[in-house]
Amino acid sequence: MLEMLFRYIKMKNVSHLLIFLFSILFASNLNAQPGSLDKSFGINGIVTTSMGARDAKVASIAIQTDSKIVTAGYSNNGKNLDFALARYDTNGYLDETFGNNGRVITEIGSGDNSIRSVIIQPDGKLVVSGYCPDSSFYDFASARYNPDGSLDKSFGIDGIIITSFGDFSGAFSSAIQDDEKIVVAGFMGSQNSLGHNVFALIRYNTNGTLDSTFGINGKVTTAIRNINDVATSIGIQPDGKIVVAGYSYYQNNNGQGPDFALARYNSNGTIDTTFSLEGKVITIIGRFSLATKLTILNDNKILVSGSTYNGSNWDFALAQYNTDGSIDNSFGTGGIVTTSLGFGNDYAYSSMTQPDHKIIVTGSSADVSHTNFALVRYNQDGSLDNTFGSDGIVTTAIDSNNSYLFSVVMQKNGEIVAAGSTSINDTIASFALARYNSGLNLGIVDNPVSDNSVLVFPNPIGQQATLEYVLNFEETVSIRLIDMNGITIKIFQNNQKQEAGLHEQQINLPDDLPQGIYFIILSVAGRQVSIKIVKK
Repeated sequence: MLEMLFRYIKMKNVSHLLIFLFSILFASNLNAQPGSLDKSFGINGIVTTSMGARDAKVASIAIQTDSKIVTAGYSNNGKNLDFALARYDTNGYLDETFGNNGRVITEIGSGDNSIRSVIIQPDGKLVVSGYCPDSSFYDFASARYNPDGSLDKSFGIDGIIITSFGDFSGAFSSAIQDDEKIVVAGFMGSQNSLGHNVFALIRYNTNGTLDSTFGINGKVTTAIRNINDVATSIGIQPDGKIVVAGYSYYQNNNGQGPDFALARYNSNGTIDTTFSLEGKVITIIGRFSLATKLTILNDNKILVSGSTYNGSNWDFALAQYNTDGSIDNSFGTGGIVTTSLGFGNDYAYSSMTQPDHKIIVTGSSADVSHTNFALVRYNQDGSLDNTFGSDGIVTTAIDSNNSYLFSVVMQKNGEIVAAGSTSINDTIASFALARYNSGLNLGIVDNPVSDNSVLVFPNPIGQQATLEYVLNFEETVSIRLIDMNGITIKIFQNNQKQEAGLHEQQINLPDDLPQGIYFIILSVAGRQVSIKIVKK
């Protein structure tokens, strides 16, 4: 290391020193503050991906067994919305083995269609669910993709299933049973948001045909209050019972408004009358409340997260239930927790539980000028975890625009990956991801790259430069050049085995590379160092 230090001193170049200091961030993630951005992910912890001509949004995220990250939602082709997926490697760079340079766009019909949920089968195939138009209404729509992003022709018709309830309907959530049948939940009813909607469920066999053993010909509908009911999240209990959460509108002298609503079904789709009152639960939180995510906990209790209106703005809201549907009074205050994150509206869209039973709830929070990614971590009893961020709360401005966080998941190493969108205006938006340090040490290995050892010189670069780094162990190394959108421009090394010690790699930029900012990505043992360079 003394030799390395002397070489830095001799260079006497401030730009070199900046790169020298930048590499410290790679090692610092191992002991970083819980809730801080993981600088080894994408560019300083953040990834944005343009998906179409106009707006795009991630609605759901999942992690494959190989730790690759799958995001799903919609993109706008300039006329309407299409199914859209993007897959990233473990550190946030588009996986070029998936679809078209990491992206898959699927158009179903001529109107708007959107993915609201993605799940991964045990065989690695991806199942997405949402909605698509037919001649008169919108219908449930699902598609299954092979691991390379191509449609699985053995599922439905050429990989796609469209199921009509004979009225306006759409799917919001899905789950895979132990027998690999697919259950999808959403609503059926009027296109009017205050029309007579009801909970709607469909179960498919593994080939995409309707499961005739479930409900009536594979379909179930349930009215909670007979005004407007929408199912937004689904979970499968270990005994095979199906729990669905969403919201149900009430009617009184002051008008209409939604409350948290749950229903539980037996495995054949009949309502489970052992669950509270007639298989249904309604929970009043604040003036209005919307449940958006349900989690079956290890002890079979049910955790539901969403948002509540306090009379002036919206806050995060959680409720926890015992297995019989009664409120769990050991959680929060009377089973309920509400959290205000700032001065404006705070909307919770997703949640998850960590291996240590702490709870992460994610969504968006508005400050005086923008809407930002928002995460809150709670202890098992519903109290705020003050070791996470600032007294349990983290907000992140993805860029200078409005950003909305819709889904969250945890990688095998304990890192928290959140996904949503960032928008320049009402018509232009991109997929957006951020990765946060959780403080959990799950599978963390010794740092494969020596601290403070990564250097690019000269920088700014004309056509040629040198990348210098030190390996602590014999490792497999990949080095590539990417642009600001994460697109790979050139690969300098690909999975090349190298001995421990000092290494140099010549960086020869393409002759036609425009001036601007780029990144050299050094990938070693599942970790990455991102080095910013300037092409002059």
